[in-house]
Amino acid sequence: MTDTELARLKELEEELGADVAIELVELFLEDAPKQVETMRAGLEGGDAEGLKRAAHSLKGSCSNLGLKALAGNAAALEQHVAKQGIEGATPLLDAVGVEQKRLHGALETLAAELRAKIGAS
Repeated sequence: MTDTELARLKELEEELGADVAIELVELFLEDAPKQVETMRAGLEGGDAEGLKRAAHSLKGSCSNLGLKALAGNAAALEQHVAKQGIEGATPLLDAVGVEQKRLHGALETLAAELRAKIGAS
């Protein structure tokens, strides 16, 4: 997780409170892998529209949390599919998957830290 991404998540904690920040992060942790799987299923099944919708949804979730790299990867995939279809989308989807997995551990750690903080208050 980049310093900018971490700073945005800290801002969310300050603006919305730790309880809401934890809820947002946990929802993302639950939803993001499902969106990536939906994209992969769309690619494998030739469902460009389903792939594009899932990429758009993930992009929005990432943007809300300030996860710019993953949002950018999802946007690139969405745009590619919108303009060119699913052909050639595999490397873009792979980049989304790699970035999502990279963030997953960091976000789990952050959620645990926020839960501890609430428990300590």
